[in-house]
Amino acid sequence: MRAFIIFCLLFGAAIAVPLEITTGKYCLLCRQIINGLEEFTKMSKETIEEIILYRCQQRENNSLVCKFLVEALDKIIEFIENNVKPREACVRLRMCPKQ
Repeated sequence: MRAFIIFCLLFGAAIAVPLEITTGKYCLLCRQIINGLEEFTKMSKETIEEIILYRCQQRENNSLVCKFLVEALDKIIEFIENNVKPREACVRLRMCPKQ
């Protein structure tokens, strides 16, 4: 029983993070960062991560979204290379609501 409770707590914590992001609260930040990254796609992945983290540090209370964007960096680069617009990329990342 104790193991089940621990599992539920851990599982609940794991799904709580994406739910906060998907409310659209961070949509503008996502679009701004992806839009700004279009000029940096020829750089290394590590450099792009540093750029994301730097831009996120310039804004308050965005550590959750910044961590998510760094983790989704491969998808973001793919979106940029395939000319997906920042708004659509953020919708696909579930950071902006569909409209």
